[in-house]
Amino acid sequence: PDYTLHDIEHSLRIIEYMAKIITSIESLNDLEISMLINSALLHDIGMGISGADLESIKKDKFEFCEIKFSRMLQLIKGNEKLAIQEYVRRIHASLSRRYIETELNGKFEIPRSNNLNYQKEIGLICESHTMNKDWIIENLSTKEVRGLYSFNPTFIACVLRLADILDIDSNRTPYN
Repeated sequence: PDYTLHDIEHSLRIIEYMAKIITSIESLNDLEISMLINSALLHDIGMGISGADLESIKKDKFEFCEIKFSRMLQLIKGNEKLAIQEYVRRIHASLSRRYIETELNGKFEIPRSNNLNYQKEIGLICESHTMNKDWIIENLSTKEVRGLYSFNPTFIACVLRLADILDIDSNRTPYN
């Protein structure tokens, strides 16, 4: 209940902000536009964790993250609800990438391109929205080619990050 809203309306507003940030949409190719839209729709998918992951987190057996829940619980002074929220908030971008890489196989194939896809890049772009500049430089390139399309994952990640930051208002964000 204390999260900012991460619903479809948030994703749609991000797409609108992306269109405002990129002043010459016509200069983008179909793949770049698809990647922008997919990143807007999927960047926060990691906010919804499974019951099994939640139990694993609470038992300090969540292998996907180095942070131990018991330590977060200690820092939050025993407030389990708040500790879970903060734990998931901190790792949700990485969970988004994991979801894209494990649950969405075959969903990012480029038509008429002999099994070429951009799944890895979408996962990294979604993960990047909470990472620092050094992480982005280390993990994303400035030029990739898939079939007839070239794209700049770093540019797409920066547009996503800016659009996500711009979507802050009193309807979506708690007063604090």
